[in-house]
Amino acid sequence: MTEPEKLNLHVKAAIDFCGGKQSLLAEKLGCAQQTVSKLLLGEIEIDPTWAVRLSQATSGFVKAAEACPVLAEVVAGSPPQAPDNSHDDQVETETAQ
Repeated sequence: MTEPEKLNLHVKAAIDFCGGKQSLLAEKLGCAQQTVSKLLLGEIEIDPTWAVRLSQATSGFVKAAEACPVLAEVVAGSPPQAPDNSHDDQVETETAQ
C-alpha cells in the first residue's frame, strides 16, 4: 500500500478537481488511466510538459509552476544564463593582428 505522503499532491489535486476519478483526469490529459496512476505514485516525474498539461486539464486549478520545480525556478526569475561570448572578441582581435 502506498503511503499518503508519497503521493504527488498536485496530481491528487487534479484528480479531485476531476471528480475524484483518475479516468476523468486521464481523459482530459489524453492519456491512459494507468499513466495518471503512475504520475500520482511518482513513477512518472512531473516534467514541464506534464505540469502544463495538468494545469490546462484543471483550468489552472493546478499551477504548472507549483507542480514542476524547473518551471518554478523560471517563474521565480531565474532565467537561463546567456552564453559567455566574451572570449570570441579576443579570438577575432588576435586573428586580425
